[in-house]
Amino acid sequence: MPDFDKFEAPSYSGDERAFEQSSIGDKIAPMTGALGKHKKAIIAVIIIAIVAYFAYDFFIGSYKTIDFSLKNTEGESLSATSFRIFDLSGNKLFETSGESGFSAKLKPGEYRIEAKTSSEYATANTTLSVSDNSTETIEFEKNIKAEIIGMENFPLVLIAGGTPSFSLTIENKASEEAEIELVPSSELSKISLQIPSITVPANSSETIAITVSVPEAIKITNLESGDDLKGSLRIKYTNTKKSLPSGVKIFPMPNLAFSPTNLNVSGAAGADVIKDFTITNNSAFTVYDLNLSLEITSISKNSAEQILDSIQFTQGNTIDSIGGKKTSSNKSANKLRFNIPLTAKKEQITADIIAQGTMLPSPIHWPIILSITSEADYEISATPSSASWTVNFVPATGDYETKTGYIKIQNTGKLDLENIHILTDTTSTSCNIDWLKIKESSIDSLAKGESKNLLIEIGAPAAAINNQSMTCKIIYWYDNPVLAGERVDGEIGSRIQITAKKTA
Repeated sequence: MPDFDKFEAPSYSGDERAFEQSSIGDKIAPMTGALGKHKKAIIAVIIIAIVAYFAYDFFIGSYKTIDFSLKNTEGESLSATSFRIFDLSGNKLFETSGESGFSAKLKPGEYRIEAKTSSEYATANTTLSVSDNSTETIEFEKNIKAEIIGMENFPLVLIAGGTPSFSLTIENKASEEAEIELVPSSELSKISLQIPSITVPANSSETIAITVSVPEAIKITNLESGDDLKGSLRIKYTNTKKSLPSGVKIFPMPNLAFSPTNLNVSGAAGADVIKDFTITNNSAFTVYDLNLSLEITSISKNSAEQILDSIQFTQGNTIDSIGGKKTSSNKSANKLRFNIPLTAKKEQITADIIAQGTMLPSPIHWPIILSITSEADYEISATPSSASWTVNFVPATGDYETKTGYIKIQNTGKLDLENIHILTDTTSTSCNIDWLKIKESSIDSLAKGESKNLLIEIGAPAAAINNQSMTCKIIYWYDNPVLAGERVDGEIGSRIQITAKKTA
């Protein structure tokens, strides 16, 4: 309480200053005279007022009203089972229970608060600094002992319209199973997170996959460098959280163009065709890490697997980066090589060049045409040196004479041939090897356009009668140059006619 003894009566000097008589002096003189008469009473009134002020300030006026509310981390109201306020010396100054909101009057200063609610929440211990009337919220966290691990896996590049995923782990350090729910911070309102429900066994951990959905119509301010994204994930009903890694950026959807728009890679079976193409980045920002692949969309006569195996990107199927349109390098040149198989059938095949990458929300398809204009041309021609032969009887020996000729074998196709054989068709009764003998019957190899003569021998058996004739068919076969293990069979276009003549 205020010390009233410290207020002493003021002392006054006995000297009084003299004033000359004047009109103003005449008016003031009666007042000062009256004041002098009541001087002691006035001083007493002043002392009483001062004492009253200090008493009010000490007992009533110095107290401040603090309105308390109890809530959990999600803003839901809770009721106190115990709420106590202590001074810093440990003296309890206030206590209540059963309420979610109440008021207390406290002098300015520092205090300690201990608050309890239901058993699923931890006791709240906090400090309070009082300087004026105020509203205070006491926040409670649930007894969840868990930790978020792996936020560094969050994608550093987000694209409008994209739906990338990342994984993180929830570690439960409690001795009981925990139902965990993750809450995104308000900074993440630009995007949507699909977070699965999580049940983590006691003293264990669970890894989950979270999908990040970026709206296609999201507003991007920095079109060259992308907008920064900050924020965190918090375990609901607690303040345990993990922030996104630094450097997360959101970009618009890249604008890539393929040229030429009607790429047609065409050639005959066996041909090796190369075509140029370019990918242009019409975006203001650099696009990184593109992967190219090829997909057959329409095929009927050929094997899709064989055709795909015969195609390659000569500059590789990975593009490290394509600069934005405001840079000097905004194009990537490449070549498509189509080494058409020899076995390919004549056909027009449609396909897509596909671009994929972390900066593409979905694959981009650019249609092309693969034209096989003709099938592989492989064939030979077999021509006898003469199609009509006459062999005369030789009385001195009693036999017919023997003549020699040849069969001209020519590779008239466009592929080299190997293992060529010719022989007399012995299945026919109109000819036998006594009349036509193949002296050279095989050729190891024959390049395209090359030819070779194979020796044959013409004769007739002694038993042949005058004017008897034989018509012989020559057949051939060779290894199929495009289908291993198979052979091509044929016959010469002209048959060889042999006539026996007796001279006596």
